[in-house]
Amino acid sequence: MKQKRYAYLKTVFGILMAAAFLVAGSVAAPSAQAASLRENIAAIANAEVGASEANARCLKYGPCTEYEWCAIFTQWVWRTAGVKYIPSSWVATQWAQWGEPRGLYKRRPPGTKGGNPRPGDVAIYGEPDFFDGHISVVVDVLADGNIVTVDGNWNEAVVRRTVDPLASRGGGGNVLISGYVSPPEADSPSY
Repeated sequence: MKQKRYAYLKTVFGILMAAAFLVAGSVAAPSAQAASLRENIAAIANAEVGASEANARCLKYGPCTEYEWCAIFTQWVWRTAGVKYIPSSWVATQWAQWGEPRGLYKRRPPGTKGGNPRPGDVAIYGEPDFFDGHISVVVDVLADGNIVTVDGNWNEAVVRRTVDPLASRGGGGNVLISGYVSPPEADSPSY
């Protein structure tokens, strides 16, 4: 009887240890998953540098020869990286309108390079209610506060640029970066 009880307790203990391991692993997973998602977004964006209207490599993003396509490119990058919740608008600044009520839009404080951009975020040129802005994928944040972006439809091509968030302008309205939108799964995996 003692041996059966010992075997039973050993089995229960083993199950509890396995459950504890699984719970601990699932608690740690979102931050690792978020980092992996951000890295994946940056890698996908970087791999597209050189695609353009001239070589027709932009056609896989959508109707790049018919519309301004910076937001179309950004949608494609996030979707390809596995982001499930993506703004449906092709208007760059509407990404900020989409992100604001979800807690995903981080405003760049005026007169600073701030706003806490991270790889995988998108930089929004223009205020959320402005129409003629621009959007780009943040692929790196430098120690001096500048960011490295991959931009779709920058002179009708996908280009990699180093940007000073305080001074860089973009879009038809020649506007400053107003802030950054984070991919939902990167910062709140239960979105």
